Amino acid sequence: MKSNTKISLSISIGAIVVAATLAIFFLGDSISAKTSLDWLSLAFIILSEIALFAGTTIMSMQVSPTNKILIHSGITSTLVIYWLITLVGAFFKDIFKDNLNGYIILQVIIIAITAIIILSLNSIATRVGNMDASIEHSRGLMDECQKRLFGLKSNDAYIEYQEPLNDLYEMLKYGDKIGSTTVDSEIANEIAILEKSLANKETSLTSTTDTLVDSIRFLIKQRNMELSQAKRGSF
Repeated sequence: MKSNTKISLSISIGAIVVAATLAIFFLGDSISAKTSLDWLSLAFIILSEIALFAGTTIMSMQVSPTNKILIHSGITSTLVIYWLITLVGAFFKDIFKDNLNGYIILQVIIIAITAIIILSLNSIATRVGNMDASIEHSRGLMDECQKRLFGLKSNDAYIEYQEPLNDLYEMLKYGDKIGSTTVDSEIANEIAILEKSLANKETSLTSTTDTLVDSIRFLIKQRNMELSQAKRGSF
């Protein structure tokens, strides 16, 4: 279902539910027979319905990756539960007929709990989004490093260094790219320095180039170790 269709459907259903609530309220007892508790109950029900359908509409406007679907579902479920609790409270509002403030306090507590849950879920969603962005950036960076190493090892001008360059390329190619580490940028910088060194033919394999190759090899191993430790710690 297209996003615009989902939004229109959510708004339409919300409008129908609010209209039905108002109709039921005003077609019941006469207006003069309505008490302050009745009007408060109506106000809290309408508020819960607006929150529910505003929330579902906002969720419909967002394209959720797989790892955020459960979080967004949790927000929607929280709003549904809040709406149902408010409805149940309206049915039993007469318990508070001699304690109007008690009814208001109860509703405020319910709203506060709902808001805390939604804010917590939204915070989790934000952290997941930031983590995904970081992982995607690191993956793109490592793919770019792999392409640069492939270009170096395939260049006939660097045939003297083909074996160590190929070793680096194989390490990066078959290493874990799903995740970000503290050495990603350092790996990219060292490869850039290596490219410059080879292009300028400033050194031989036994001097600075050898040092750079060893440094990159060490950093790739460190990256793989960090990812391995992070994934073991997540289980």
